[in-house]
Amino acid sequence: MFEGKTLAVIVPCRDEARQIARVLTTMPSWVDRIFVVDDGSKDRTASIVRGMATTDPRIELISHPTSGGAGRAAASGYERSKAQHFDITVVMAGDGQTDPTDLAQVVRPVADGRADYVKGSRFIHKDGVGRIPRLRRFGNYALSAVTRIVTGYWHISDAQCGYTALSRMGLNRLDITRLYSGYGYPNDLLARCAVARLRVAEVPVKPLYAVGESSKMRIPRVVLPILGVLSRGFARRWFANIVVGPGHPFAVALAFAAVFGAAAGVGALAFGVSAGVGVALCLACQTFLTALLFDFEASRTLCIHAKDEALLRQETEHAAQFSEATTRSKTRSESRSDARPGAWPEARSEAPRHEAPRHEARQEPRSEARGESRVSLDSLPSPG
Repeated sequence: MFEGKTLAVIVPCRDEARQIARVLTTMPSWVDRIFVVDDGSKDRTASIVRGMATTDPRIELISHPTSGGAGRAAASGYERSKAQHFDITVVMAGDGQTDPTDLAQVVRPVADGRADYVKGSRFIHKDGVGRIPRLRRFGNYALSAVTRIVTGYWHISDAQCGYTALSRMGLNRLDITRLYSGYGYPNDLLARCAVARLRVAEVPVKPLYAVGESSKMRIPRVVLPILGVLSRGFARRWFANIVVGPGHPFAVALAFAAVFGAAAGVGALAFGVSAGVGVALCLACQTFLTALLFDFEASRTLCIHAKDEALLRQETEHAAQFSEATTRSKTRSESRSDARPGAWPEARSEAPRHEAPRHEARQEPRSEARGESRVSLDSLPSPG
């Protein structure tokens, strides 16, 4: 249990006999349940998991007779977690590429109620970019850029990362049974979160490579299917905003952009390049950019910027130190203000008493001197 929330971890795996034992033994003790989804492995993965389940009652094996894909394996774990009513459901890789020490950081925004869905990002980790293979890095950059436009989660930098946490409310609002079954399921899940208007946060996670894993994803083979998944997700979000929803300006502007773009295309085919075609094309581009601006503003409340746990702890310590210093300074000023009112009245009361005698002392000699001078003048004999 994490901060009063029950927690289940899904570990999809296929032919991970060399890595699965290390993944399960490094799982934190506060994890309540571990759903290991064996997606049609042909090696000893399933038997290793069964043996470990005899000593760790948290482990539960879900076996697929044939491989249905990474998305289908994750969906099986989500369905089991939903049936057992866990508050938070996490997905970690079975190949050892996700660091279990980052688990608390991934879970915390959901446990605190700040987010409904949390994605780990390898690109915002201080050591992340250099650890990712170059081809995979550029493929992730391109797919993440398209995913931001499709979903409206403009702060997402690593759409392909599978290290995620989902709240029970978010899980209940999503149709997990229709999740894309292949490697593009993280993109599909983000698109479905956008339709459901879930709050999504992103936290830095450390990627682990060269730990004995063997990646089964081939980027050239998965890019086109993922683009198809994103196009369908974009159509669902547009339909939800303009037809089912209240008619957001994003969807309206996008519809006008499509109309102007179609007019430009038809005009170019029918009449060739002309001024009218150029005007239609310019209007299409302008309305499309306006639609993106509307979408950026509308999605601002759904994009949660969760901070790194280390930075959060550092800021908390600095805030505590500042509060303590402020309290000490306030105490000193109050003690000084309490001492000053007792000193000032004495000075004010003594000043008149000191000055009055001085004034009298100065006046008395003058009056005596004047009196003596008058007597001496009157005593002089008059002439004649």
